[in-house]
Amino acid sequence: MYRYIYNGTISLEAFNASVIFELLITFSEFGLEELIKHTQLFLIENNDSWLRLNFSRVFQTSFKDNLKDLQQFYLNIISKHPNIIFDSDGFLTLSENILIFILNLDNLQMDEVEIWDYVIKWGIAQNPTLPSDLDQWSNEEFLALKNSLQSCLPLIRYFQISGDDVCDKIRPYRKILEPTLWDDIMLKLVAPNKAITITSHVLPPRNNLTTTLPLRDCMINNYASEIDNKVMPDLGYEIEDFQYYTWRITGWSGLEKRIKSPEFEVGDAHHRFTAEEPEWGFTRFYTLHKLFSSSENHIRPLIENNACNITVFVRIIKDPTGVLWHDFKKYSILFKIYYALKSLFHVNLLHSEEIKAEESHLYLSTKIVTPQIFEQHQGFDLANFDDRQYPLSAIPQLNVLKTETYRDFKCMAAKRFGYPVEQIRF
Repeated sequence: MYRYIYNGTISLEAFNASVIFELLITFSEFGLEELIKHTQLFLIENNDSWLRLNFSRVFQTSFKDNLKDLQQFYLNIISKHPNIIFDSDGFLTLSENILIFILNLDNLQMDEVEIWDYVIKWGIAQNPTLPSDLDQWSNEEFLALKNSLQSCLPLIRYFQISGDDVCDKIRPYRKILEPTLWDDIMLKLVAPNKAITITSHVLPPRNNLTTTLPLRDCMINNYASEIDNKVMPDLGYEIEDFQYYTWRITGWSGLEKRIKSPEFEVGDAHHRFTAEEPEWGFTRFYTLHKLFSSSENHIRPLIENNACNITVFVRIIKDPTGVLWHDFKKYSILFKIYYALKSLFHVNLLHSEEIKAEESHLYLSTKIVTPQIFEQHQGFDLANFDDRQYPLSAIPQLNVLKTETYRDFKCMAAKRFGYPVEQIRF
């Protein structure tokens, strides 16, 4: 900032996204409008993945500090993928002004009755003393909810909600609506084709898309702060790439037991989920009955009308050694990881000479797969590796003293390969 004050110039290229964002907050505090504009555009153009990864934090800060370009960046994402914010843990604590901004979006891609459900859920969260049983609510309690939602309720497009949903979803809360609005809603339902004068203020229908979003258009994050905190915790490494992909599956009940996903790209490599794909493992599963019912975290079931959306989150961690991605864009992620491990930890390590028979019990013997051998074979199953796949005689054997401590072994490996000790992991 001092350079800008004295020279009128500033360069952001040398800073990472987190530092740039902190600078942006400082510029905002000092009211440096030119720098605020420049820094926002720099982040959007050069660090969009980081912005998605830090969705919740930056999005809310953009409203707090009136960062309009960042606001628009996130509102564009939310308009296409509103569940990113509505299904997040932070939704119920969202400030009213941010919720109003979202409800004002004419291109919000969500059924209006779902928007209503989320607004009611948010309003109830602002009044934690309300009874859980709606039948027990007094007029004063309905009034408390109405007051909390007084700026949000006019932004619902009531006349885009079906009659069934009006009866099931809106009617139980009709006391929070203005009497004239409720009368207009009922008149429209009773005589939908009759020319009726509506006295209430009516917002135009939202511009919902009629076609399925392409796979690449669904590549935004975040759920990111939610996914990063819950499923993909911070490992202390710089993130090379972070993407998520969504595809829609219809005809759920008629699917084969195992199907493959569309192909997607991350880390300069193409991937897909298949029954035989060895790159991916799954450790979290839903029981079948939970897929078809709503839950505390999801107002709508995961599978509805025999269809669902499947989302995959992929995070690529930057390799500090420079080995992981070196000249291997054409190979799979698994092969890249194997290559990095072999090149770091299995190249002619310590004792390659013959050891005396009487001393053999002092050593661990291991076959060493060099990068050259691994590249020549282009990967293999280490658990079933034998002469039929590659001549074992061509693979050198190393002997490591059993008395070596983990720390000493790391130090020797680091010295052998010329890497800092902290970069050696097993």
